[in-house]
Amino acid sequence: MRPPSLPLQSCTRLVARNTPARIYQRHFSQAICKRGQQPRYEPPKPPPKGSDPRLARFAKVFGIFIGISIAFAYRAVKGTGDGGKTPVSAAGFVRYNLVGREQVSSTSSIFTLRAAGTTGLDIDVDFLQRAITSVQLKQPQLQIARSYTLLPPLPDQRASDIRLLIRREEGGEVSNYLHRLPLATEIEVRGPNVEYAIPQDVHKVVFLAGGTGVVPALQVVKAVAGEADVHVLWANRRREDCQSGVSDTVQPSNTWMATLLGIVSPFGGSITPTNPQVTEVTTTPSPIVTHLQDLKASGAGRVAVDYFVDDEDTRIALRDATKLVRGSFSTAANTNGRKILFVSGPEGFVKHWAGPKVWANGVEVQGPLGGVLATADLKGWEVVKL
Repeated sequence: MRPPSLPLQSCTRLVARNTPARIYQRHFSQAICKRGQQPRYEPPKPPPKGSDPRLARFAKVFGIFIGISIAFAYRAVKGTGDGGKTPVSAAGFVRYNLVGREQVSSTSSIFTLRAAGTTGLDIDVDFLQRAITSVQLKQPQLQIARSYTLLPPLPDQRASDIRLLIRREEGGEVSNYLHRLPLATEIEVRGPNVEYAIPQDVHKVVFLAGGTGVVPALQVVKAVAGEADVHVLWANRRREDCQSGVSDTVQPSNTWMATLLGIVSPFGGSITPTNPQVTEVTTTPSPIVTHLQDLKASGAGRVAVDYFVDDEDTRIALRDATKLVRGSFSTAANTNGRKILFVSGPEGFVKHWAGPKVWANGVEVQGPLGGVLATADLKGWEVVKL
């Protein structure tokens, strides 16, 4: 005979005594579902003691803010190290108009900018006349800027005008943007910035320049012409970059040893320090070559320029550069002034000769001397990377 039915409460007590809690809960839920009843609602568990939802939300928002800040900081550092490109803001920029573009070669041109308003950048300050200075040009779509060294002003140049030698680099966001602009386009410019202040007591300068890195050399020649011996060694990929440039002291050599040295060095040839030569040019010269010749004429025989072209297999070897450091081409009496060896040009050029610049505390600094010059005897010389 079937035992009599027990009340639900009694059944619960009976199962609870002999069955683990989770087994009882499963059977109890199944029994309720079979009778068509809804499961009993259980409120959510309260947060652990001591936790605060507002604090958790604040931590999440703060973490997102920190992540965004790190991303912007990385972009700023990366942009600055990549050829001088930096993120920009509206502060400090002045509107200029593109009023001239003179082609120097198939890849580079001289840009002339004129202040769009009544005032432009203050570049005619006395202390800037003895410094290597640059300005930044903005690329408005990408909101980045690129630094370009100022060309020394011409005698008939307007006081508010600035001139820049700009090469159209493959993949260069700013340089390609500038070369596409039509005349009269408005360009935002910021500066000037002092890259290097030329000391008053300098008496000897050797300048290793690659490509557009010759522009700082022009500034140095103008600043110390007649006061110091300045020897500029200018290297280019093609003759068109330095058309009609005639070397002052280089005597080309065809020996097998000179050829070998030209293969393993970014420069080549053989240098014999002599007095600068005066040679007539037979073809239309590059505007930069003309500018160099004009500055050289004002140097009272203390400025010499030598040209090296990769396509012509004329390169300078380390021993030749060392010879220039130890010797002198001019008859001026040496003093106890400072001697400076500048290395200026593309990043790879500077790295090969003097080692890379480094970043310290968010600022690009000279770093230790490396590259080819680290193996040379440069006692008494200051090496400056530009």
